[in-house]
Amino acid sequence: MEHIDFLRNERKYRVLYTRANANMPESSVMMPNGCSVQVPADLKQGFVRDGWSYLDEVDEFIRSMELASNKKTLWDIGAFYGLFSLAFVLGGGDRRAFAFEPNPASRAKFKECLSLNPAAQVEVFDSPVGLRGEVVEFCRGTFFTDAAGLSLRPGEKDLAQIETVSVDQMIEENLPPPDFIKIDVEGLEFDVLRGAEILLREKRPLLSMELHPSLLHHRKTSALAIAQYLQNIGYVCYTNKVKPVKKSYFERQDNFRLFAM
Repeated sequence: MEHIDFLRNERKYRVLYTRANANMPESSVMMPNGCSVQVPADLKQGFVRDGWSYLDEVDEFIRSMELASNKKTLWDIGAFYGLFSLAFVLGGGDRRAFAFEPNPASRAKFKECLSLNPAAQVEVFDSPVGLRGEVVEFCRGTFFTDAAGLSLRPGEKDLAQIETVSVDQMIEENLPPPDFIKIDVEGLEFDVLRGAEILLREKRPLLSMELHPSLLHHRKTSALAIAQYLQNIGYVCYTNKVKPVKKSYFERQDNFRLFAM
């Protein structure tokens, strides 16, 4: 039954993409939230894939934009090449985004996208976000940077050591606080949340996260620890279908997405 639902959803989004983009120029992609994004030719398939084809990501994207319909300020932590930030700010209203992407290759592509969308109110930072003043080892990639840890890739030579900054630290330094945070940081999710504790307790922004259990385990923590931390602050966690998450959900080993409100 689950496989049948998957095929139905895949077909549904394929049809919706075809309809939405039937009259779009080659240089643009109409996203599921109804905004048009100008994209470089070599990134178009990436926007189509992440916005319309990868079902978990499509569901997360659509639910995020629905839940954030009344939000004004996004912090996009692990912004990759900017799909999430661009869709949020171009989706309507007076919105702005602050995007954090430490990988130079991804960040360059993001800035190329911004040059094609001058109306997008997005500011891009090269700082990795986590705990204040912690040095974290990253593995460089063509379009992404993984939090590598000390032994995740034995013998890996293309590593960079970068000092992380915390959410609360940046707010102390007068960056406008978010009412919406998207987190996709390859295993540093708990670090980001712990570094945002003052904000989370005082402002309760909407959270949209991808969790990586194997990478969390490598950093001696877990998805369940994140759930308990958020629950102690007063958050409730939800699936992509906006249903409350049961404890057993956090015991799964594959990467998964959730919201916290």
